[in-house]
Amino acid sequence: HETVLVTGAAGYIGRHVVDALLRRGCQVSVALSSGASYVREDVRVVSQPIFDASCANLYEALGSPDRCIHLAWKDGFSHNAPTHLEMLPSHVRFLQQLIDGGIKSISVAGSMHEIGYWEGMVSEDTPANPLSLYGVAKNALRQAALIMAQDSGTSLKWLRGYYLTGDDEHNHSV
Repeated sequence: HETVLVTGAAGYIGRHVVDALLRRGCQVSVALSSGASYVREDVRVVSQPIFDASCANLYEALGSPDRCIHLAWKDGFSHNAPTHLEMLPSHVRFLQQLIDGGIKSISVAGSMHEIGYWEGMVSEDTPANPLSLYGVAKNALRQAALIMAQDSGTSLKWLRGYYLTGDDEHNHSV
C-alpha cells in the first residue's frame, strides 16, 4: 500500500481528503500543527512538526511517505496577514526536504487568489497577478515548487481550487 502524508488533515478539505484516501486503501499519515487534534483512529498521527528547520532528515522523520498532499496553510481567511509571507520560507523548506528525501509525488493546495482579478474564463494558462499577501505567497510557493521539482524525479501537482462546496460544519478553513 502507498503511504500518503496529509498536512492540514484536520481542516475543511483535509478531512475529506483523508476519508477518500482511506477508501482507496492508502495508508495515511497526518501531520498536525500545534494545538490541532485529530479523531480518526485509522490514520497515523505524525508528531514531527513539518516546519522544524532543525530536523536533519525531515522526510525520514515523517515516515518516508510515498506521496504528500500539502494542504496546511495558516491564516487563509486573513488575506493580508503578514504570516503569509513570513511562513513562505517554511513551506519552501518543507517541500524541498521532501524532494531531497526522494518522495515520489507532492500535491500542493493552491488558490484562486493567485490569479487576482480576471474577467472571463480562467484556465491553467491564465497569468497570475495576485492582489493580496495570501495570493502573493501562494503564487511564490507555486513558482518555487515547480522549479525545485523540475529535475528531481518528484511529480509535483498544483491544485488550484476555484469554488469549494461541502458541509459547512467546519467551514472556517477555506
